[in-house]
Amino acid sequence: MTSVARKRILIVDDDEGVRDALEGFLRDWYDVVTAVDGFDGWLRATEAPPDLIIANVRMPGIDGAEMVDRLRRTESLRRVPVIFMTSAPETPASGRDSSPAVRTFLPKPLDPSLVERRVRRALRAPC
Repeated sequence: MTSVARKRILIVDDDEGVRDALEGFLRDWYDVVTAVDGFDGWLRATEAPPDLIIANVRMPGIDGAEMVDRLRRTESLRRVPVIFMTSAPETPASGRDSSPAVRTFLPKPLDPSLVERRVRRALRAPC
């Protein structure tokens, strides 16, 4: 019997509760790695490229948009799909989020069924 490799999801958020909640929603179906900020997310993604990144837009230091800008400069990470999380009602981050690899936004507080639908869609869609 052959086993199918599980998709790897990188969750990047400075809020431990959000990281824990997302990991709890997803860990039964995916390998989940977490990062505490944009710099940590960038490091973890370059060390072991994920299949999907879920990142908070606004974080201290390197925010989600800047992290994605940096990842797009690396050939192996250029096409990794990204889902941005935001509690702000407006579209975040000064237009840098217009990358075609940014699939969608997740509003905070997180709804588990919406998270599941958006993750499945992002992993199915070609970049």
